[in-house]
Amino acid sequence: MPKYVIEREISGAGNLTAEQLKGISQTSCGVLNILGPQIQWVYSYVTADKIYCIYNAPRFANTPHKEDFQPTQ
Repeated sequence: MPKYVIEREISGAGNLTAEQLKGISQTSCGVLNILGPQIQWVYSYVTADKIYCIYNAPRFANTPHKEDFQPTQ
C-alpha cells in the first residue's frame, strides 16, 4: 500500500508536551477516519515548527489536503 506524508506547520511543535502531541495526533487520526477507514496512520515526526505524519492509503483514496486539518492550538 502506498505511503503518504501530511506536513503540518505548528509553531513551536518541538516544545509541545506529550499530552499536546497526543491531542494533535488524535485529531489527525479522526480526520483520516472520516476520509476512509482504509487510511491508516503509521507514525509522526516532530520538528521545531512542523509535524510530519506518515500514513498508508490505497492509491486511489481521497488523500487529505492541507486545508483538511485545523491546528489544535
